[in-house]
Amino acid sequence: VIKGSALNPHRLRERTSHADVDVLVAPDDVEPFLKAMGDIGWRARMGKYNDYPGRNHSVTLIHDRWPADLDVHRVFPGFLRDAGEVFDRLWARRVEIESANQPVDITDFSGSALVLALHSARSKAENPRHADELARLIQLSADWSAEQRADIAELARATGCSQALDEVLPLMGVPVSTDDGASPADVARWRQVIHGEVSSLEAWRANLREHPVRRWPGLVWHAVWPREEFLRATSRVPIGETNLNRIRQQRLTDGAARIGRTLKVKLGMAKAHTPV
Repeated sequence: VIKGSALNPHRLRERTSHADVDVLVAPDDVEPFLKAMGDIGWRARMGKYNDYPGRNHSVTLIHDRWPADLDVHRVFPGFLRDAGEVFDRLWARRVEIESANQPVDITDFSGSALVLALHSARSKAENPRHADELARLIQLSADWSAEQRADIAELARATGCSQALDEVLPLMGVPVSTDDGASPADVARWRQVIHGEVSSLEAWRANLREHPVRRWPGLVWHAVWPREEFLRATSRVPIGETNLNRIRQQRLTDGAARIGRTLKVKLGMAKAHTPV
């Protein structure tokens, strides 16, 4: 178990109620795990659209008789080494807690701190709550010991997230390693993500490139004015019969705003690199 209730024993976040449970599964075990969960009534919230327009890092499972979602992470964004290696590193230092009278494996203190830092940094540009969580984590780090900081630094290097957190770790008194095994391309893309320069628009563009040009008009139309089936599958709240077009129109408005922000960023970057 990662995030959520896994943070409470380490006092990395104030205790709150949670709408879902996040688990990280070893890469080779993901599909068998999803099948086993399916056999006892759990299904993907977004069904066939879970990996559309691009492959998602997790699968959210729901059950008709359970009020909480289960987020099954294939990988955890920001850990830029091989997913199997990252899992093994985190698993080797796991700790056990008791929940509902059952033993539960969670990430240790350093693993939990890195998971929270990556999660908050990844979406802080668009989610004020995550920005606040990151600020809170940095504030808490003032009380960490030198041994705790050194252990976090070592785990960040071993899991390939040291460079991914090069703007955050120094604020927590944790040194950054440049030999964490992350490729320059992966680090560059991650920095675009945390600065809000990558959005769902990039996934749609990548999806277009995977199909012949003759299919582009239909794919673009679906992105702009999605089918009812897609909206119902991907919405986290129930959709009534009469507000589908309102939801589509809101998507258009939000999409136009994202395009505007993306163009602004790209123009700013181009201007910054233009010789005077």
